[in-house]
Amino acid sequence: VDTTVIPVTAKKNGGDFNFRYDSGAWYSAAKFDEKGTTMSIRGYNSYPLETYANFEFPPISGNEKFTVTLNDEPVDFIQSIDEMGFWHVAFTVGPTSQGTLKISGFDKGLPPEMPKIPQWIKTNADWWTRNQISDSEFLEGIDFLFEKQIVSVPERNVISESQWSIPSWVKNSAGWWSEEKISDDEFLNIIENLVKRKIIIV
Repeated sequence: VDTTVIPVTAKKNGGDFNFRYDSGAWYSAAKFDEKGTTMSIRGYNSYPLETYANFEFPPISGNEKFTVTLNDEPVDFIQSIDEMGFWHVAFTVGPTSQGTLKISGFDKGLPPEMPKIPQWIKTNADWWTRNQISDSEFLEGIDFLFEKQIVSVPERNVISESQWSIPSWVKNSAGWWSEEKISDDEFLNIIENLVKRKIIIV
């Protein structure tokens, strides 16, 4: 688990808005305005060196366009979206600097519950059951679930892709899941169990 990633909860439109940040600076006292579209948070970099900040937000509509200011001065930043569907807002933090950071452009309301498993892995499961992609292409998605700690098994050895293997009968479970006959949690339990028993090697 990455200890530099700090989870934060702020009140927004009558509920809890959970987000995370990763930074060489320290941020505290996050709060939203009444509309729920601008968040302010106090930032503090005590070091005489430049550092970075990367905020990760769950999407509300997926169409958000953010702006960032520090003490009401515009900040150059990069907005991107990761493979799990979360927004990232990243920028450089000046040496020995402090002030109020404001991030605007949030949609009103609270985010819908994010699926545990990204949609592309479900699409891959469907393609794999139809023999449209190879075993190793499907296993890339399974490997991703372990990398992101969505599933975990004790003492999983790192092995090269050429050693990956999966029995073809697992396609039954993958097919049920892609057709929503079993839930994400049930599919994750099956995968965890099969990796634990070394029936799937990834």
